[in-house]
Amino acid sequence: MSFRVLAGHIGHHIRLRSTKLDGSPHFEWSCRLIGASPARLVFYQAAGTPIQTWKEVWRPDFDAKVYFWSGKWFNAIQSLNADGSLREFYCNVITPARWLGGELQWVDLDLDMSVQADGTYRILDEDEWARNVEQMGYAPEIVAHARRTVDELVASIERRAFFSMFAD
Repeated sequence: MSFRVLAGHIGHHIRLRSTKLDGSPHFEWSCRLIGASPARLVFYQAAGTPIQTWKEVWRPDFDAKVYFWSGKWFNAIQSLNADGSLREFYCNVITPARWLGGELQWVDLDLDMSVQADGTYRILDEDEWARNVEQMGYAPEIVAHARRTVDELVASIERRAFFSMFAD
């Protein structure tokens, strides 16, 4: 999907909604769209923005930019310190985001990665991933996409190309 359809929404708040593969709610919130091209969307999320999780409302204590790429199987949240410096990148392995019913939607596939400003990283939630692959019956092609996405993110970090994805 091209994100061109959202170019006219710069400055507006857009509803973001993720579910799990079985359709159960995961996260839902609104962010201000600050950048849109056919290939990438960038949202600004102010500290204190209410985020409805599957169990409660969470209000992060940091500003963030939220990135989506057309056709990519991940998004990234760039958490910022109070002085505007990088706190971390949190990458979620997802199905490619789609614009449906006036909101951006995707399926969270459980695997996550934390990337620090110095390029160190950790792959997160592999236990949740393994459990949900079995319980929700992830199709082999979804499993392959998710694993390939993690491998591609790691490779981009190791060849020092990761941070260039976020350049304006």
